[in-house]
Amino acid sequence: MENSIQKHQGVVLKEAQDDWYITYQGPKITPPGTRKYKCNQLVCSVKDFLTLLRTQNTEPYTENVSVIHATTIHKTNCIMKDLPRHSEIVMYVGYVDFDAFAPVGTTPFDFKESLYDSFASGLTFDQVCAKHPDIVKCMLAAGLLCKRLHEMGHSPTCWWTGRKGFRVVWTDLSGCFLRCLSGERRVAINVVQIFFKEYLGRELHEAIEKLTFFDFLVYNQHNMQSTGIKPDLGAHYSTGLFPFFMDMRDLLGMADGEKVTHTDSLSSDFPYKRLAMKDIPKDEKLCTFILGFWTDILTNIPAPGHANVLSFTPKPPKEKDTRPAHYEHKPPWERRTYQCIPPSD
Repeated sequence: MENSIQKHQGVVLKEAQDDWYITYQGPKITPPGTRKYKCNQLVCSVKDFLTLLRTQNTEPYTENVSVIHATTIHKTNCIMKDLPRHSEIVMYVGYVDFDAFAPVGTTPFDFKESLYDSFASGLTFDQVCAKHPDIVKCMLAAGLLCKRLHEMGHSPTCWWTGRKGFRVVWTDLSGCFLRCLSGERRVAINVVQIFFKEYLGRELHEAIEKLTFFDFLVYNQHNMQSTGIKPDLGAHYSTGLFPFFMDMRDLLGMADGEKVTHTDSLSSDFPYKRLAMKDIPKDEKLCTFILGFWTDILTNIPAPGHANVLSFTPKPPKEKDTRPAHYEHKPPWERRTYQCIPPSD
């Protein structure tokens, strides 16, 4: 079956969803008395995964998927850590997760606790931004990214994630599908530091990193602590707040006719400005968009060998051995000398 996505000189072929598998994290297990959670990594076909997402959106008290690993799409029916070495992995990286920095002199834990107190006290979104200016910097970085993507011909969408950051996603089927091999290192760092610098431009990349940081863990498929990205179809697990759509035109001072974020099906007058954050309802239109976004991405996976190859930085040169020539290159236990002490009478 041919797809209209043009890749280099050829045509990219896409295959049936049943032929691809995706590693994801299942329902959360939250230990009593803590906001941290654990969850098991699971695997299923892409078709079944999309069914899980749709079920999760229609049944508010059911959580089938806690983290989406869009950077781990593979042909073998096993979780990512069990993939045979050098198996091809297909990744979609057309999304960015921006989290606000903790202010200077404040630990990340104290910053999060201060945010939680602001949410619980009934502040509106604008009031929270006034109290925590680092969130404004994070939002500005998301706005700059949306503007650049729009200039590139894409329709990015941005939303508040429900805790301390913003998510930006866009559809670029020919440019944002990458591939690498299982077992390769520095995959996530190379996505952020090599791919995005080339894709967005070094100048914008540096401007964004002065305001906030690219969360590279969302692209890390080899680390079992990889965060992936949350589906954002329900309230955030630690704050209880619902994600909501952000129209970046207001932030960038653009006219109504200028389209920077996707506003065709999303409401730009969602009441997040006039309601306390804890009272903001579920953004149903945003959830419908998220489901459509992942359906579009995961039903257009390029065939093996057709996605762009992720560039890797060369390994740093091995340091020259400056130890004396007579030094024995042996393990410590082989270099030790022992003195035999005779037993005392």
